[in-house]
Amino acid sequence: MKKSFSVFIILCIILLLGILVGCYHDDHIIPAKEKKAYSTDELKQLYDVYRDDFNDVAKIVLKNDSMKQAMINTHEGVASFETTTFKDYFSQGEWDTIERLFHETGLFRIERSSKGASENDTVKFLYRNSADHTTTLYYCQTDNESDMDYFRLDSKRFEKIESNWWVGYRDMSSILH
Repeated sequence: MKKSFSVFIILCIILLLGILVGCYHDDHIIPAKEKKAYSTDELKQLYDVYRDDFNDVAKIVLKNDSMKQAMINTHEGVASFETTTFKDYFSQGEWDTIERLFHETGLFRIERSSKGASENDTVKFLYRNSADHTTTLYYCQTDNESDMDYFRLDSKRFEKIESNWWVGYRDMSSILH
């Protein structure tokens, strides 16, 4: 009788653990341990290697009407994703392209922003260096330097790397604390 009860308890525990593990779903595109940090110089080199991929993802994000509506709905002019939250907004091929860039470069998050001087949206590719610092690759639809003034404000280092592309190092400690 004791043996049967012990087996029953063990099976219940195994079943409960299976349910708990099955219910827990981490919807981050890549696990935290795969996210990478880069200096601005390293990010410029990464851009050189993945130039076509960054351009493809920027265009995919900018042409996506559902993401634009999500950006408008935030009332902050920003829609960002590091999880699969927006996956249904994209075709499978588009999502595969986005996901591949996350995996190959250790991307932390992508943001689409309408902040700044122009009506043109900006796509930001963020790489977290620490809890307080990020390096960011920016794609702006225009090549007008004044469109980037908003982003330049909170960057310790901000520079143009080629037409429509910028890199910056952002100290978020003043924002977070």
